[in-house]
Order: sequence, then structure tokens, then C-alpha cells
Amino acid sequence: MHQVADHMESALGVTRIYHLGDDFEDGEELSLTKGEVRVVPGLWCIEYESQSIPKFIVEELDGLSVAAAHSERDLNAQCCAAGLIFTGHTHVPRIEHIGWSLYVNPGHLKDDFRRVHPPSFAVVEIGPDIVRARIHDAAGPVRAEVTVGRDRLA
Repeated sequence: MHQVADHMESALGVTRIYHLGDDFEDGEELSLTKGEVRVVPGLWCIEYESQSIPKFIVEELDGLSVAAAHSERDLNAQCCAAGLIFTGHTHVPRIEHIGWSLYVNPGHLKDDFRRVHPPSFAVVEIGPDIVRARIHDAAGPVRAEVTVGRDRLA
């Protein structure tokens, strides 16, 4: 996780990291060493049951509404109205433009025999006219990419 976060910041220019679960403590640890880190709890974390820790985040990033949750089941109407929607849970990397939203699931970072897809992460670039989302293999190469005009996002 730390190696990927370092690579995201130094080589890819990432300025904000969204940690989408499973392990809330990992996200908190990452926030101690990185600049802007947003963390939501995974379904199996004790923090998921806490009333003081939100299950989703909704905020603005470079003039675009962004929602983040571990699982799609935690997205409320406000989340679903966002231009960018980040989720985890399934461990299946995904970029999909649906309606006025771009859904991004970065996959997972654990190299584990039980997971069908190899470790991956996502990077989203928000430009003045476009939003580009990429899924990278944990080693860095781009596996998938989708570009959408900002005028096609909420």
C-alpha cells in the first residue's frame, strides 16, 4: 500500500488518495504519512458499525462532486448524484460511465490467490474539459482507461 501510494504521488502526481476499505486502520495509517487521504470503513471493519465514522464521503474536488464508499449499498441519493463515484468492496477493477456519473472501482492491492484479478489501483485526472480514469496494475502499467467530457458529468 505504501509503495503504491508513493508511486501515485511521485510518478503520477496524485494529490488526494481515497482509501475505500477493507481495512480502515490501513487507511488511517496511510493518512499519517501522506498529504490528503480520505478513508471509509469496509463492511467487516469494527469502524463500519460506528455511528461516529461515516460510511461514505461526498465532497467537491476541482469543481466536480465526488462520492466515495466501500460498497455501492452505502451510496445514498446524494452520492448517486455525484459526477465521480468511487467504491471498493468487490475487488473487481471497473471504470464505467453511467448517466451523469463515472463509477470507479480501483480493484485491490493484495496479491492473494483467492482474488480473480491481480492487484491494481486507480488514478483519476480532472482537467478543465475532461475527466480521465485509469486502472493501473500494482506495478504501474495502465490496464484500462476511460475519458469523459466534464459536460457529461454531474
